[in-house]
Amino acid sequence: MTTSARALAERLEDAGVPYELLDDTIRSWATARESLDPGPLPGEVVGQLDLDAAELAAVLGEPARALRPGAPHTDDLDRALGHLVEARAAWESVRWLRTRRTRWDRFPIDAVLDDGAYRLVERVRGEPGRGLYRGLCRSDGGRVLVTLTTPQARALEELRRELGYRTPGIARLRHLGPLAGPGGELAAMVEDEPSGVPSAELALPLEPPAAARLARQVAETLAAVHAGGEVIRFLRPELVYADEVAGGLRLSGIAPRAEAFVAEATPAYGMGPLFDSVFAAPEVLAMAPVVGPAADVFSLAAMVGFWLTGEHPFDGETPVAQLGAIAAGRGRMWNGPVALGMVLADGLVPHPAARPALADLVSGLERAAEQS
Repeated sequence: MTTSARALAERLEDAGVPYELLDDTIRSWATARESLDPGPLPGEVVGQLDLDAAELAAVLGEPARALRPGAPHTDDLDRALGHLVEARAAWESVRWLRTRRTRWDRFPIDAVLDDGAYRLVERVRGEPGRGLYRGLCRSDGGRVLVTLTTPQARALEELRRELGYRTPGIARLRHLGPLAGPGGELAAMVEDEPSGVPSAELALPLEPPAAARLARQVAETLAAVHAGGEVIRFLRPELVYADEVAGGLRLSGIAPRAEAFVAEATPAYGMGPLFDSVFAAPEVLAMAPVVGPAADVFSLAAMVGFWLTGEHPFDGETPVAQLGAIAAGRGRMWNGPVALGMVLADGLVPHPAARPALADLVSGLERAAEQS
């Protein structure tokens, strides 16, 4: 493929010229050539070629001037026609590559799941192989959160049962299924997005009474989950939503599944973590075979500490550093109210059995908030 043919193809694509214009010109010139014997071109043929070349040149400029046959001879027409055919092949290649690039550069935005029931509209965090996206439900226009991962190591139906959480206050799980991606098939999970905003986006630090009231509401939802024999494991402020109402903050829902879904995926080499902080308990991070309600006590305490200070309660500015600090019980210098910090410290100890019960943690927070 010559450089001039490629240049002409790119100019055709950039200018938005209808593909038919070049195709019609090729057919016109080929028809003219078939009726001619080798030798000089008749005047009327030269005139038609000039008109066609001028039409393209008016849109494309210099690259199209190579189409002018030059000396009026069939050899010149053959060369010009060959250049047109080469440019058409190059243009088809350019159009295919640009269409493919545009489609995948946006991926997974505008991708659909569950036979079109959900459409992805916005990236929240991460990337396609390990990312959290916002979507819309076709039936009611409601917002959903879509977690994308590499293929899951376990059967999706098994995960559906494990992550069902039918407790009021926990966002509904809507769909688990595959999604075709540019590098192969991905796994997708769709859950309702609660109203309001993630608590990580509230104006922090919260006043102690506001933090204690919100903690009480989260704890009530967790207690119902625990009563059903389940544990959240991956409670974190980005996935706990609140509405601002006249009486203060009101918990609108918890969408707790993203990290659990990522944890069950096949390895995604070269991809960063889904979240840039860690709020899970040491036993969750260690992938203990049995995890009890104390894991959620730890995460709630860590989250309340974040609400009260705007800082992660453990040392480290990266997930890896925080993971090590959590395992070692190495807390960050506490910059919040002293009484509340003492209550939270009990909930953040490494050993699950040493943590207070969920109700005791919240009662302690409320008493300490009254003193602050």
